[in-house]
Amino acid sequence: MPKFIIGGKSFEFSEDALKEALDKKTDISIAEKVVIRTEEEDTAFQSNLKATERTASLEIAVKNVREKLGLNFQGKTIENLVEAVKVKTLEEAKIEPDEKLKAAQKDIETLKGTIQTLSTEKEDAFKQLKNFKTETVVNKTLISSIPENVILPKEDIAIILKNKYTFEVDDNGKSIVKSNGEILKNPTTLDPLQPKDVIGKFFEENPTYIKSGTGGAGGGDSGGGNGKLTVDAVIEKAQKDGVNVQSPEFIAQLEKDIKDGVVKV
Repeated sequence: MPKFIIGGKSFEFSEDALKEALDKKTDISIAEKVVIRTEEEDTAFQSNLKATERTASLEIAVKNVREKLGLNFQGKTIENLVEAVKVKTLEEAKIEPDEKLKAAQKDIETLKGTIQTLSTEKEDAFKQLKNFKTETVVNKTLISSIPENVILPKEDIAIILKNKYTFEVDDNGKSIVKSNGEILKNPTTLDPLQPKDVIGKFFEENPTYIKSGTGGAGGGDSGGGNGKLTVDAVIEKAQKDGVNVQSPEFIAQLEKDIKDGVVKV
């Protein structure tokens, strides 16, 4: 059956239905309830959803306190709650109004602290989710942009690249690359450089990270000319010694040894 792909969703139509619609010049209806948004609409939707969730969390907290203290007031804000507590306290303060008022004020401050904590935890959760999504996008971009013939595992090369550049995702979901806090841009158009272009230039300037065409199995893998060890031999020895070959310290030292000519590529 013919399929229409809309916003990543697939809809099937029979050839008869499609032919009938073409012949009669009528529309084809989709029975399913679906929501299709543009990228801009989805960004606005997510932003409004987060704001609604924050407001809902605050209103739930106020409602719980209202029920716990047996208060009767309209509204769902902190101000409504504080005013209701004050009114109730003054109404009940027959013999010792000052003491009761002080106790109420203390309870109010405690409630404010609790609600503030809830709001902070909510914000932290959103930040952690955003950071996780960003890290996932960055790692996927790096791994896909690193050449296959590098001398180290791609994950190790990714660590080296992260030490040299800062990879981020902007508010529009586009990947950007920074160096010393500044976004790297095309000098001609001033458009932000794509990560793959920055990574490609990195390997052009640092060809020692690319395997030579003469590499391969044999005696040369365990040692090199003039008594130099190969990269594979250094990694193998480190692993036998229990060294984490993916640690930034090991990679930085290996990088230095390669540049100093101590290790053969």
